[in-house]
Amino acid sequence: MSQATDYNMSATPGTTTPFPTVFGYNQTRLVTAANSNYAAFDKGFVVPASLGAALAPGQGCYAVNIAASQLVDFVGTPNTGDLTHPT
Repeated sequence: MSQATDYNMSATPGTTTPFPTVFGYNQTRLVTAANSNYAAFDKGFVVPASLGAALAPGQGCYAVNIAASQLVDFVGTPNTGDLTHPT
């Protein structure tokens, strides 16, 4: 299994080894996440299937858990102006 699958399907995601460093937030997981030991908000975090995947336009809730001395390098053209997001 992949690290994303291990974390996303775990009833105890906090014990996943190695622990993921990149997270997105998916509000639909609040009612569908496998673990019952976490607060609803914590169930929303999800590890992306691919670290090279593009960030979804209009869904800017991502978190990276790395040391302060590590370099973050975003590659690509940022979106500007209004975006239409399907609901």
